[in-house]
Amino acid sequence: MNFFTCTFFCFHTINKEILFILFDHFIFCSVSTDVLYLTNTKSIDHYKGNYDNFEKTYEELTKNKIREYEAQQQLRDHTQVSLRLTLSPS
Repeated sequence: MNFFTCTFFCFHTINKEILFILFDHFIFCSVSTDVLYLTNTKSIDHYKGNYDNFEKTYEELTKNKIREYEAQQQLRDHTQVSLRLTLSPS
């Protein structure tokens, strides 16, 4: 991903939480065990593993969504052509 990443760590202690904000990719990858991603629709996606695993998984999911969209578009186009041929006067 080619965007600025700000990392938040939240450590739980007895009745207290400590929040750390990191800008170091190496520390984030070596310490994190889960990644929470805030989407454009303001929902939170949960990814297991460190940040490198998140990047790989996110990229793969994005590619799959693009493939699904393209397949739906091809099916739509094929259906429209079939309907035109079926409904057109001979």
